[in-house]
Amino acid sequence: MAVSCQSLPGGRRKTLMFASLTLLFSWSCPALGKKKLYIGALFPMSGGWPGGQACLPSAQMALDLVNKRTDILPEYELELIHYDSMVSSLG
Repeated sequence: MAVSCQSLPGGRRKTLMFASLTLLFSWSCPALGKKKLYIGALFPMSGGWPGGQACLPSAQMALDLVNKRTDILPEYELELIHYDSMVSSLG
């Protein structure tokens, strides 16, 4: 089921737009070592199904592992930017 941005409530639409813009403008100045690459994510941390409480630490661990490796994206440092999607149990 596809969900358009227009079908989302105002607060969630703004969060989605902010996360999208964060990804779009995520390249930083390369003059000081590694370039930061921001990854935006929406996790259900509250609401009807707070499954993001398990997903967020897993995603952060994955980024930490990639950042420690020298053979994967050696010129970049990944940084996770996350927001609560506040999933509702209401259909």
